[in-house]
Amino acid sequence: METILKVNKLNKSFRGHHVIRDVSFEVYAGEVFGFLGPNGAGKTTTIKMIMGFVYPDSGEITICGHTLNKEYEEAMQCVGGIVESPELYKNLSGFTNLKMYGRLHPGVTDARIYEAVKLVGMEKRANEKVKKYSLGMKQRIGLAQGILHKPKLLILDEPTNGLDPAGIKELRTIIREMAAKDNTAVFVSSHLLSEMELMCDRVAIIDKGVIIGEKRVDELKTLGTGERYDYGVSDAEAALALLREQGLSAEKLSPKNGLEFITVKTEANGLPEITYKLLSAGISVYTVSREENSLEDAFINLTGGGNTIA
Repeated sequence: METILKVNKLNKSFRGHHVIRDVSFEVYAGEVFGFLGPNGAGKTTTIKMIMGFVYPDSGEITICGHTLNKEYEEAMQCVGGIVESPELYKNLSGFTNLKMYGRLHPGVTDARIYEAVKLVGMEKRANEKVKKYSLGMKQRIGLAQGILHKPKLLILDEPTNGLDPAGIKELRTIIREMAAKDNTAVFVSSHLLSEMELMCDRVAIIDKGVIIGEKRVDELKTLGTGERYDYGVSDAEAALALLREQGLSAEKLSPKNGLEFITVKTEANGLPEITYKLLSAGISVYTVSREENSLEDAFINLTGGGNTIA
């Protein structure tokens, strides 16, 4: 796989406080890479260093083979994106804003601007002044701005900000298609963990300035969580007390379809013994199903319960 972004042992301190510690990861062409972290974890600082807004104390950032501190302009020609909120001229139309931005990159024609506007679903409103736009519309124009020059690396910080559920789903489709069709490396951060789970191929989680997990989404979801199984039983309270006496991690769930449920953290080979113990205690077992862990489960486990995303 072609490496588009390489971050190697980044360190950064502010006023004696070491906020980024030996952060390293790579983002490949054609993938959507998610970046998550609790408030104050160092996520935004890392993004700003990648964009060249903040200089690292040590370490190296390489984009499309160009080292950022030595070949900044060449590296930035490969980058597009939105960091925080898109900067737009409010008294100009969305199209005019895009045309002005397009002059920074060679080869951006009016046809390409129309193509980008259509891709983000703004073709009917592009000629209106930005001051009439909703937050979601500004976000769409910002995304069009980021993809005008067909960047090799697209960086998106909270790209779903201001979008309704339909818009979020549409944006996810756009991002996935860009990665697949244009072989673009997409680096995205968001507080919507469920959406990141659907959007990303791989995810890195940063906490206290350190990368504590970096894997494919399906692999990351299993870190530190174990397997969970839901039991439909005749008496959830009795089942819960019995299993906890045996030292098992179990919780009561909300009833479903007239059945009481508990969830048990165990490996698959422990199911026969658990079922036997429940039945032997006179507790009927009606259903057993595996409960798949989510990215949110992994995030909470890896960060010690901190579920506020920066």
